[in-house]
Amino acid sequence: MTRRDAGCVRPARVAAIAAATILVLLPQTAQSAKYKAKLLESCCAGETIESGATEPAFFTLLNEGVDVWGGTGQPVVSIATDDPRAPSEFLAANWPSPERAFQADLSPVFPGSSFKFEIDVKGPPVTAPTNMTQHFGLLIGEKDWVDAGAKGEAKEPLGPDLTLPLTVVPQQPPGIEVGATPSKIVAGMPFEVTAVATSDASVNHVTVEYDGHSVTSTVPRSAAIVPDEQTRWSPTETFVAAGSGVQNITATAWDDAGLSASATTTVDVLAAPPAPTVRKFTARFRAATTGRRGHYRLLRVTIEPTVRGELLSVVCHGCQGRSRLGPVLARSTTGTIQAHHTTFTAQSRLFLYVRSRSERGRYDVYRVNPLTRQVPLLSEGCTVIDSTAHVGC
Repeated sequence: MTRRDAGCVRPARVAAIAAATILVLLPQTAQSAKYKAKLLESCCAGETIESGATEPAFFTLLNEGVDVWGGTGQPVVSIATDDPRAPSEFLAANWPSPERAFQADLSPVFPGSSFKFEIDVKGPPVTAPTNMTQHFGLLIGEKDWVDAGAKGEAKEPLGPDLTLPLTVVPQQPPGIEVGATPSKIVAGMPFEVTAVATSDASVNHVTVEYDGHSVTSTVPRSAAIVPDEQTRWSPTETFVAAGSGVQNITATAWDDAGLSASATTTVDVLAAPPAPTVRKFTARFRAATTGRRGHYRLLRVTIEPTVRGELLSVVCHGCQGRSRLGPVLARSTTGTIQAHHTTFTAQSRLFLYVRSRSERGRYDVYRVNPLTRQVPLLSEGCTVIDSTAHVGC
């Protein structure tokens, strides 16, 4: 080579160098261009979220590249924190990692098709309303960012900056309602109390207090927060009415942060009626034989002691007589019944009813044995069911 030759570059060599350069650069350009995305729709930027509450968001992206997203043998697809690419303060319980809000082996999303990436965000702790922004980017595999580029990164934007600006407000105590069923009850009887606790963030447990008794119901983990829905816990507890008059029932709901709220309802407790006084009577009756063997005529039935106004009834099933009251032979309030026209046998069922003056319709029931003349008490405080003096005890 001459000196002159050394000082110049031949056209053939220039073409070779250019070709080599193209051969080196083309693979990088093709690789970076195979993934590209366009934002079609998103939600829910600019909204307010409560600390501890979980809310949904989504980004619908159009595949504008030349390669498919997802599919068999393809890298996983993620919506990852971006700018900075660091753990997020909006980390929700269902995130695969602190830097990944979404990560999955997608069904193929071909060029020209779109996919809706749905994520959850959880409000971070704040003490006052705070405007905060979370940036996300589309990530194919672990290295192909389809985004607008992180700070300080010089590259052509291949996708949108998935920005989620939110106003975070301090967590609020749970809401609580309480009711009693029935709202009016006799002392000593059971009643139910239902408390309904709701929260955008969490409900940990509910306590119901009545008459010095306290019952706590803890929310099972299976009732965890559902995004974009309130946590709801409605335990029902049973108490026994005590005392008398209008009494308070208080329910208190607590959340995972220790915040609480209370609500009060009332139950009207009626004094229990006094126990009925059991009165003992002695029943006597007189009977006479008839001309037929084994047949007797009832003459008189008397109760002692006699209480003025007491209703005395004699009822006989299987007797023969001329009573217009059916099986009720006779009635009296004098303590003595005359029944001269009644004939009975050993198979007859003869009953004596003594009705209480204090409780209308309540009877003491006696069975009269015509052969032994015994009058044992069958039952106290029975109820006459119908006009034929059938008794239910």
